[in-house]
Amino acid sequence: MASFNLVENKLLSIYGRFMHLKLFVDINNMNNNSSDQLVNEYTTAVNKHNNKIINNPYIIDAGFDIFTATSQTLTNQNVNKVDFNVACSCKMVTQTGTYNTGFYMYPRSSISKTPFRLANNVGIIDAGYRGHLIGMFDLNYHPTFMIKELDRYLQICAPGLVPILVELVNSADELGEETERGGGGFGSTGR
Repeated sequence: MASFNLVENKLLSIYGRFMHLKLFVDINNMNNNSSDQLVNEYTTAVNKHNNKIINNPYIIDAGFDIFTATSQTLTNQNVNKVDFNVACSCKMVTQTGTYNTGFYMYPRSSISKTPFRLANNVGIIDAGYRGHLIGMFDLNYHPTFMIKELDRYLQICAPGLVPILVELVNSADELGEETERGGGGFGSTGR
């Protein structure tokens, strides 16, 4: 793909504004096979997604899918925590400049074919959050349900559902400046 500055300029001329999502796949606590598969899956997905918004501007996806990092059994006894092993930062890019922005994690429509639901309905991710993206799921009607590695249940969506340019980065440091919020999540800023 062309340099990010050229791509950003092209997207600005097409859309007027878009969200630049930096995504870091944290493979530190994963086995080599799983980590390689996860990185390869994201690399393919990022290239496909970006090529689509650059080359087919009238048919864009509202979100960018995130993959489950490992297989996991959900139970109906508690709310189930699913760590996607990715961390992100986002900037809104406009004709007049850029600014940090929060984003949303919405369920994909295919989640309706499963017995579980996102416990908080929509994940609102603050602009300063740099921890792993985590989904909290309720399981209905079944005692257990197995989610498989590389399944897609959630998607990242930009404010206003503007197009998203995704950049896969190699370290958490590449997500950008340190933030006051850091990696604290799910009620870490108070009740």
